[in-house]
Amino acid sequence: MLGVNSMEASLKQAEKSLKNDFTDNIEVAGSGSMQDFRADHNDKSLSITLSCSTKLGGAAIAVAGMNKDDTFAMIRKVCNDF
Repeated sequence: MLGVNSMEASLKQAEKSLKNDFTDNIEVAGSGSMQDFRADHNDKSLSITLSCSTKLGGAAIAVAGMNKDDTFAMIRKVCNDF
């Protein structure tokens, strides 16, 4: 995703993923122009990582899971929210 020019705005967008039940093991790492948000889904075998960079002006979103249909459906949902 392009257009990341504020870390606060980017992390606020990442929080939208929480409404998709990514509420376990939440971590925010990094500082300055690069920060990562990571969490596990509360009842499915899914994890999400969002890497936001104001220096590059973009964000990378990854959803990993054991079931390809659940994983694909969730990445589509998260990308639409972002």
